[in-house]
Amino acid sequence: MADAYQPAATTPFNKAAGIVAMSLLDFCGVMVYFAVTLGLILVSRRLAHEADLRTVTIHDYSIWVERLPSDAQAEELVEFFSQYGEVSLPFQFCMAVLAN
Repeated sequence: MADAYQPAATTPFNKAAGIVAMSLLDFCGVMVYFAVTLGLILVSRRLAHEADLRTVTIHDYSIWVERLPSDAQAEELVEFFSQYGEVSLPFQFCMAVLAN
């Protein structure tokens, strides 16, 4: 039974200092988490922008036309815009849908 007895610690644990230390460590952990999260968001946005610059889509060659005359015919518009380049089928399809 002599082993069961252990002497008291020579320096008592200061609870207030321990709580403050744990709070500071917790705060530092949260700040590191937010910094890493913000860094990942910024990196992913940059990578998405770079990928968008390297990828060619139909939106890179699309235009939006507003305030057309109400009596404009699809054939007239195709003829007008054909002088600037090829007019694709979606344009003709949209005009047919809008005409109905």
